[in-house]
Amino acid sequence: MPFGPRLDRPSAVGTEGRPRATSLGVAALVTVAVVVATGVAVGDPGLFGGVGLLVGLTVAGVALADRERPVEAVVGHLLFLPAASLLVALVVLQPSFVRVGVVLALAGVASGYADVADAETVSEALETNLLAYVFGFVGLFAVGAVALGARLTVGLAEGLASAGGGPVALAVLGVLVAVACGCLVLAVRTVPAVDLAPASRHDEVAGYLRRAQRGLAALAGLAMAGALILVALAVGTRSSPVAGPLSSVGETVTSGVVVVPVFAVAGLAVLVSVLSVAVERAGRTFDAGAGKGLVATLAGAGYVVFVGTLALPVMTVTPVGYLAVAVAVVVPLAVYAVAAAWLVILRLGVVSDRTMPPGLTAAGLVCLAVGAAAADLPHALVFAAVAAAMVAWDAGTFGLGLTAELGHRPETRRLELYHGVLAVAVGAVAVAVVTALDAARAAAGSGLGTPQTVALATLGVVVLLVLVRG
Repeated sequence: MPFGPRLDRPSAVGTEGRPRATSLGVAALVTVAVVVATGVAVGDPGLFGGVGLLVGLTVAGVALADRERPVEAVVGHLLFLPAASLLVALVVLQPSFVRVGVVLALAGVASGYADVADAETVSEALETNLLAYVFGFVGLFAVGAVALGARLTVGLAEGLASAGGGPVALAVLGVLVAVACGCLVLAVRTVPAVDLAPASRHDEVAGYLRRAQRGLAALAGLAMAGALILVALAVGTRSSPVAGPLSSVGETVTSGVVVVPVFAVAGLAVLVSVLSVAVERAGRTFDAGAGKGLVATLAGAGYVVFVGTLALPVMTVTPVGYLAVAVAVVVPLAVYAVAAAWLVILRLGVVSDRTMPPGLTAAGLVCLAVGAAAADLPHALVFAAVAAAMVAWDAGTFGLGLTAELGHRPETRRLELYHGVLAVAVGAVAVAVVTALDAARAAAGSGLGTPQTVALATLGVVVLLVLVRG
């Protein structure tokens, strides 16, 4: 939409960015008017709000992902993929020309305003986001493995405690403590704490880490030795005077209050180690842009949190949570397919970078018109959608011409308003005339000129106008 903070970085003169604000505003207003009218006609007044929010978040995500600051780039990726995935799911679950047209039209307006429709911006955002998706995919498997291991470990500990008495339960706890200490040693070795510390404290921090590793290793050895001793004492302790106290202690320490935190420490240590290694490898892979690897890693971690939060409320009760995880993993592939098709269209020169936004808006409105005609919506809405497509294309290309020649600094609002009002007036007159002719046709009972025929004919006119103007 033509308001809010600028997401592009235009220069003073000669930039090939988005159209001038007033021209884009005219295109946006006619597009929003048709979309809102369509939502009312189909009985879904929130159509513009719901689709517009997802489209806005998607486009804003692409724009922010192109920023140099890592925080803004991470936020952009966290906005882009979830919003785009929900948008694709919305279209797939309720497929119709009307809904596809609304999505395309609003995407054209939003991408024009943010200036993110060019091949370079889309390809760079897609490259980093694919890497973030891969990191998130691996992270989901890691979290799932940890969760499954925690469940199995707790079940095994409780089973051994009930079957073998106190010594066996304590031995299982000793093994868990030893494993947790080993995971902490791995985390201490992989986390680049020395590199993150000030240069004057490198030796001091390295000394702390060495002492921590030795202490954790000693604790792991003691826990494992204690577990072996307890296993050795397990035979014949049932009649021993210490059988009762050991059994009571075993039941206490194998409860979830004790076992789950121990295993959680081990799991978190493993995750920290994996993330540390991933960041280090990503930094080595991207020599010139080491920040890309960091951004992708952080965004991937955000995807893991998002999907886990989505699935957690139902995963412990029904398999619906696992289905939610599967959908969250598969749907982004459709998003990448759409982005790849976008890049192919641009690379082949079917549509140029600069005319993609108005062209997408016009194509979406024409698609909406065809869908409205097929759904037997009011004929005036069909004609208005086609006229709005022509106005959006005309105003958008006119604003692009001014941007290319003058940039964004000179004042051209009056000229743009004159052109926009004239285009809207011509479109309104055309809609009024065609609506009147359609009413006369209906009154005469003629079978000629059905809305479907008119929609297809106007589609050909729009295509012809695009070829002539572009």
